[in-house]
Amino acid sequence: MDKILKNWIFDFIAAAVCTALGILMLPVFELRQSMMEIIFALLLISYVAIFVIRAMRRTTGGTFMVLAFEAVAVTLVAATLILQQFGISLFAVSGVTRTVGILLWIHGASRLMYGYVRAFAGVKHKYSLPLFLAYILLASLGVYMFAAPFISDGTLSLVLCVVLFLLAATFAVLGFTFIPRRSGK
Repeated sequence: MDKILKNWIFDFIAAAVCTALGILMLPVFELRQSMMEIIFALLLISYVAIFVIRAMRRTTGGTFMVLAFEAVAVTLVAATLILQQFGISLFAVSGVTRTVGILLWIHGASRLMYGYVRAFAGVKHKYSLPLFLAYILLASLGVYMFAAPFISDGTLSLVLCVVLFLLAATFAVLGFTFIPRRSGK
């Protein structure tokens, strides 16, 4: 990862992409809701590809089934977000905030099941009580966010816009930092 971040060409490309997406997230554009859903779907697909499938390769039995459930559920949510752009809906969810609630519930519930299966499978390394309670709170927060979202999609798009601009500035600074310098003779 360090090698990628120290590549100045990658840093400038990432800064340009983050700036373009940040501009599209501004409230003046009508595309921001659909763009936010597409960006979120891409983040979900990358989460499944990078973290969940990597964890699935290291497990067998019941823990594999729990991680497979999480991978399938998150992929279905991502597919729903993408298909909603074309008027097709796998299940009725309106808004990115409610979708975040569903995902928090899925992640919290699957990690609770994962800990339960590991506890009765004779694994030496078991979940600690604070981690178990954190996953209970995560699942509860997900249910609450789905039932009564406390942040609107407009506010979420503004937060995403600011985060994208900050990421663009960070990548630009990294790009200028790692430009190779020519040594003078």
